[in-house]
Amino acid sequence: MKINVVGTGSSGNCYFISDSQNNSIILDCGLPFQQITSNSNFPKFSKIDFVFVSHLHNDHNKSMKDFELSGCEMLTYETLEPKVQNWEYDNWNIITFPVLHNVPNWGIVIKSKIDNEKLCYMTDFNKAPLIEGCDIYLYEINYIEGYIDQMIEENKDLRTNGFVNHNSLENAVTHFQRLKDKPKEIICCHLSPSNSIKSKILKTMQPFADKVRIAEKEK
Repeated sequence: MKINVVGTGSSGNCYFISDSQNNSIILDCGLPFQQITSNSNFPKFSKIDFVFVSHLHNDHNKSMKDFELSGCEMLTYETLEPKVQNWEYDNWNIITFPVLHNVPNWGIVIKSKIDNEKLCYMTDFNKAPLIEGCDIYLYEINYIEGYIDQMIEENKDLRTNGFVNHNSLENAVTHFQRLKDKPKEIICCHLSPSNSIKSKILKTMQPFADKVRIAEKEK
């Protein structure tokens, strides 16, 4: 399964997921439509099985209406129910599930029928269920609690920061420590540019997967 990072973080989130036959899914579309569709890795519209939109914040849903008007199959927060749901598309088995944010928000587990690989995508949450048995986790690690604590001690004003509605490195460690099986890969996404340190996140998460990397926008 191939993952292309078009955008990640508060400036806009979008990921292309493709199997070995180029059947594709778009996870979130929080960037201008033209920016997404002009990306060199953008799949043909005929190859997009569906577009998943996790929640209504602009950095995740900015181009949702454009994709709807383009005739894409949509799986979005507007119609998802607040419970675990199972879906089946031609090339994919899908599970959606609610995660806790400051607005209704969903995570998704995607299993490729072609490649027999399973990916879990969770972002913008401060509480979520334990998701077992995935090969790849595209998983938010927005901030480091210890770093926030240090900033508070230095009397910096955090009242306007939204970090409390996001997932921390410390929570990520707890999640992956509880998994029965070690995944192939963890891709850490939606990092805060001010409240996280890439090198510390990579070093801390390294024991929990065969490969750990930071989701970064691809040129």
